[in-house]
Amino acid sequence: MKFERYIDSKGLLNDTLDILLEHEAMNMFMIKSLTLDSETERSRFDELFSEKNWEDEKRLLDELDKILWSHPRRFFATVKDSSGGVLLTAYCNFPYKRLHLFATRNNVNINAVELLVGELKSLNFGLHRVRAEQSLATCFTRVYGGEFTKHSSMYVMQTNKVTDLPRTSGFCRPINEKDMHFVPFWQAECLKECRQDSVTFTQLYEALIHDIKENIAYLWEDGLPVSHGVINCESANCSQIGDVYTPPFYRKKGYATSLVAELSQIILSEHGKRFSVLLADADNPISCGIYRKIGYKELYVVDEYSKHHPET
Repeated sequence: MKFERYIDSKGLLNDTLDILLEHEAMNMFMIKSLTLDSETERSRFDELFSEKNWEDEKRLLDELDKILWSHPRRFFATVKDSSGGVLLTAYCNFPYKRLHLFATRNNVNINAVELLVGELKSLNFGLHRVRAEQSLATCFTRVYGGEFTKHSSMYVMQTNKVTDLPRTSGFCRPINEKDMHFVPFWQAECLKECRQDSVTFTQLYEALIHDIKENIAYLWEDGLPVSHGVINCESANCSQIGDVYTPPFYRKKGYATSLVAELSQIILSEHGKRFSVLLADADNPISCGIYRKIGYKELYVVDEYSKHHPET
């Protein structure tokens, strides 16, 4: 069994993309994140190589080293068997808060987990959170030792056909610049309710501008905006719906149900994807019930744990 660490996300993708695609719905965030990171690296390389008057090769290598290894928690790795087959995939890239793990074909090999944990500890890797399919997350936290707290438990849900449900009053439309005075506040509340990391309003505004340009964020409007959702991740065969939020005053009126059903149909019909995917809080029976009603079924459970650090 062999631990292999990669200098960049491109190297990791070369060895694991086919494996990740076998469970595409669960791994689409990982695929998208690694792909974007790889594209960013390539653009940085292009910028570096376009510079003139390099003093020598060492300077070039030093500059590349700064880019690729400047953050101590930037991490791309696999554990392989004796034949070179990947047993375990691990990565932590921007914003360097979560270690993402995937066991090939969801078969957890405890020896592979033990090897990864040993390498992380030998590197003094500052583990803060770990996210993985439930059985792998449980195995990893047990092997790693120390005190972990479960931060969230999410169903990975998928549908290839939207149930023919009557829509509530109103209609679905893309967000636009006129909506910027309230949508970031809704998104902030959504993050809080989903127990996700808070971000600044500047970051939310910047993200919203991107969403408007990409035409991926939508509102359900019934006289005025009443619910929000985003098609926020895409891979070869599916897209993911996220950031679904309805302000408390407008809940229990069917708005979120209608919006998610409409976005699912956009993914399947207009975007031509085979599946629509979403993550649902396993501890929220209301939202899970809504998604099942639309036609979604649970595929996996993904858990995220936070690592407690002793006071210094």
